[in-house]
Amino acid sequence: MTAYPRPHWPGAYFILFFVIFHYQHHIHSTLQYLGLSRVLVGVADLGEYELADQLYSEFMAHVRLHGINHRDTSIAQMAFLNLCAKEGKVGRARVVWNDLSERVLSNGPDVEAAVVYSMMLFENRLTNEALVVLKQFSEFFVERPLGAPLALRVGYLQEAFENLIDRLAAKDLLTHGVALDISGFSMRHCGRVGAQASRVVLGLFEEQRILGLTLPQLDLLLQIQAGVIQQPGELVSEDMQKFEQMLTLALGAGVPLSKSMKASVDSVIAVRGIDEGLLAKWIAFVQTQEVWGNMPMAPLTEDAVASPTLVPSEGETAVAEDSHDPYWAKTDVKVSQAIDNALEGAKAARVRLMDARRMYQQTRKAGRLVRMTTLARMVGAAARAGQPEFMEEIYRNARIDAPLLMEFRSVRYVWCVLLDSMVAGQLSVGNRQQAAVYHEEMLKMGASPSANTYGLYIVSLKGSNQTYDEASEALKIFERAKAENVLPSSFLYNALIGKLAKARRVDDCLFYFADMRALGIKPTSVTYGTMINALTRVGDEHFAEELFQEMETMPNYKPRPAPYNSLMQFFVNTKRDRSKVMSYFNRMTSLGIEATSHTYKLLIEAYATLDPPDMAAAEGVLDLIRAKNQPVESSHHAALIHAKGCVLQDVEAAISHFKSLLHQTTSTPKPQPKLDNTIYQALFESLVANHRVQDTTLWLSDMEHRGVRMTPYIANTLIHGWALEKDIEKAEEVYESLSKDENARLKREPSTYEAMTRAYLAVEDRAGALKVVNEMSGRGYPSAVMVRVVDLVRGRGE
Repeated sequence: MTAYPRPHWPGAYFILFFVIFHYQHHIHSTLQYLGLSRVLVGVADLGEYELADQLYSEFMAHVRLHGINHRDTSIAQMAFLNLCAKEGKVGRARVVWNDLSERVLSNGPDVEAAVVYSMMLFENRLTNEALVVLKQFSEFFVERPLGAPLALRVGYLQEAFENLIDRLAAKDLLTHGVALDISGFSMRHCGRVGAQASRVVLGLFEEQRILGLTLPQLDLLLQIQAGVIQQPGELVSEDMQKFEQMLTLALGAGVPLSKSMKASVDSVIAVRGIDEGLLAKWIAFVQTQEVWGNMPMAPLTEDAVASPTLVPSEGETAVAEDSHDPYWAKTDVKVSQAIDNALEGAKAARVRLMDARRMYQQTRKAGRLVRMTTLARMVGAAARAGQPEFMEEIYRNARIDAPLLMEFRSVRYVWCVLLDSMVAGQLSVGNRQQAAVYHEEMLKMGASPSANTYGLYIVSLKGSNQTYDEASEALKIFERAKAENVLPSSFLYNALIGKLAKARRVDDCLFYFADMRALGIKPTSVTYGTMINALTRVGDEHFAEELFQEMETMPNYKPRPAPYNSLMQFFVNTKRDRSKVMSYFNRMTSLGIEATSHTYKLLIEAYATLDPPDMAAAEGVLDLIRAKNQPVESSHHAALIHAKGCVLQDVEAAISHFKSLLHQTTSTPKPQPKLDNTIYQALFESLVANHRVQDTTLWLSDMEHRGVRMTPYIANTLIHGWALEKDIEKAEEVYESLSKDENARLKREPSTYEAMTRAYLAVEDRAGALKVVNEMSGRGYPSAVMVRVVDLVRGRGE
């Protein structure tokens, strides 16, 4: 950058600023631009934030107005970014970073700016946002067409990553996940991590922590450790010990062999050597994996990942018989195609299946065969129609009509397709044991179910109670799929991320989301919706909104209401910002996305519960629902009752609204929702909030009279209400009405145990609280569920 004299007192910049803007019409735009950029740099260097902030706004307005693209733009932007970081102005720094990323008007940030900005985000606990910034910057910096030679840029980038690792470790901000992510960026773009930074990262992973790594994480850590061993200098004994330990774990877990992993291990063997027994295992592992690598592969398509995996049988060679179909002469292709056509579309599915079944049975009577792939489609249709008997009939007949002939690859393949559909079908009808039987048959013939069938394994996990850790089970299923060399699909990743999000395991969600993209599998609208929901659950507003914007701009974007609902709910319940709720509702409607029942409920809550409450607008939402020819549901009325009773503390208005649903007149809009436990729960919450828990007895009788069932959540409200009145006997009576039996219809939930624990603590009965916690601990709930209640007794809960 050309040197120019800088005044050494802030007043001089005020004068120059005044001259530029009050005589801008007499100054050529380029000269004005250069003057503004240099003044901005000077003011930023002096630390005059208020003036620099004003000057930056004027400067960027000028750049956009004249469409200027000059290297001085990014220099001025980075100077102000550095000042924002020093002053801790996160919001303003984010704006500047986005301006720097606007490639049309800026040359973009340099390495120093990226480190400054990402470090600022890490220090403000915006970890996910910082990692996204680093990922995007590293891709931009390596691929940018201008600037220093590639080798030099890679060196700068590696130095930046290592600097970040050191600085984060010094501030105790280097978590296991962050360390692996930054190391992964460095390995991907620079091919290595420096020795010092590698030792910092490796030092985080003790033996127990290594055992808990996922397979891709273990692969990455192996590469980092191998890099340390290969570098010149004295070798620490622990380095080889840890390397051999990780390699043993990798081989035992069946980590898929990547080129980088093979290169790393082979280089360590060449340079240092490893234990002889481990070396023999490594050689055998590589040979096995290379059998897979040498198999011919078709172009990757959605059909490919939705197909079962088939490996060569022992001794199989590529001979003409491979493609020969011994059953072709008996196959009725026309009927098979007619059945395929009959099963197309979702409308009148049962009628279509009946037509297909009739054609299938007539063909068999005539001594002819239906294609196996058509049979697989019929199995899928039977599963969707809830007809497992027909599924079994198809399978039994296939074994008679076209027995499995292992010497013909074509026959093996179509049998794989049929067995895959049987596994998927049994999962769909809730019969996991029978699905396992067909899965085992596939394994015996050297095949595995498709990625989408593995996705069904995860989706169909029955977590009917919270003692079952669905997320951990989903991870086991996913790792089994990888161990069976199944090529993942977006559906499989969506199923896994969905279970992880439900368990609030956001770090794992982010890891598999990144893993998905690294494999070139494009996230779908469902993926983005799940990720956004997971991030809002843990309050990560910025990253959730960033992913939302990315979702809206992706080419294959299919608008769905779920992500909009997630963000609306976040701004209703967590951030409590009505303007944001309305912004996402308006964006949703502008794209022609039809609002759901849940959307309208959130809209009611936004008007009724966020300051200042606007009950007229909230009740007006009911008219909006009717105008869209949608039914007003119990959740909508419950939201209004809750708002009147709990937010406005107007219990009489809440009761009046409830009674209006009991006594409908001819002028009452039709149809009105049936009274259910959602509406009663809102009434009970309103009574409890206004210290009228005694009145709940009357309405409980009314609820029972109308055949509305009690729920654990109503019970929780009543326990809380009686505890507020210090009537522990009444609270115990409600608690005892819920069963300990896990299979009972009305059973104790984790929230019930929490409510009763709080009730005992409210009357200073610690022994009673401990008794409840002990019963809960015997139910086998995951630790994440238990810890909240245990902390109450320890005095650390809210």
